[in-house]
This record gives sequence, structure tokens and C-alpha cells, in this order.
Amino acid sequence: MRKLALTFCLASTLFYSVKLYADFCARAGDYLVERGDPVRGMDSSLLAVKLAPESIRYRTMYINNATYLCGLHPSQEARALVVGEMLRVAMVGVRRMPDDSDSHYVLGFAARNAFRITGREKYRTLALSEVDKALGLAPYFEPLRELRKELQ
Repeated sequence: MRKLALTFCLASTLFYSVKLYADFCARAGDYLVERGDPVRGMDSSLLAVKLAPESIRYRTMYINNATYLCGLHPSQEARALVVGEMLRVAMVGVRRMPDDSDSHYVLGFAARNAFRITGREKYRTLALSEVDKALGLAPYFEPLRELRKELQ
């Protein structure tokens, strides 16, 4: 019985340690971006997403940091790389939780930002599609309704 209790305590400690470290990385990412180091900030935010891929908050923070970095880059190639990574991170949530309205919202949000950055219509179409899926799951979520209006 003691071994079982000890195993449970160690597993709980490890689980919460990973969550705490993910939170630290996400906050550090925002801090670094605010202090003028967006590349390291994005790396830190991405680590938070990898440690806690189910977290809507961490994915949204990463997307915001990536969007900010794109605004600083004059190079279209660099922007395209960041946009691709931003969409890949957002798609992780939809793959892991396809029936979660928040995951579709985050992908729609990322696609909307990709459309703003690149001007490519395919990103606007993706954003509309994901927002509509999210609205099907959570029709009264006001941020979704606002994003839908913005995309029309």
C-alpha cells in the first residue's frame, strides 16, 4: 500500500511540475517579446505548447507572439515560415480535440492572423471554416461571433 501511495505522490508531483514549468515558459515568452526579444519569446512559448499541448491559452499566446514577430520581419520568406509554424501549432489542438470549440476557435484565430499577414485568401477561407465549426459547437460564444463578423 505504501508503494502505491508513494507512486501516486511522485506521479502527481511530476504532473504538476510539468504544468508549472509550461506556465513559466509561456509567461517567459510573453516577457521576452515585450522586452524586445521576440525570437526567444516564441521559442519559450513553443516549449510551453509542447509541454501542455491541450492548453488553449498557451497556443493563443504563441500565435500572438508569432503574429508580432511577423510584423517585425520585412522578409516574406521569414513571414511564411512563421505563419506555417503558427498554423501547425494551432492545428495540434484540432487534431487532439476535434470536438472542442476552443480548438477550432484558436485555429480560426491563427488563420485570420495568417490572412492579415500574407493577404492569401486561402487563410481567410480556413478561418471562416474553423470559426463556423466552432460556432456549431458553441453558438453563443461572443468572441467567435465577433471573429465571424470580422471575416465576412
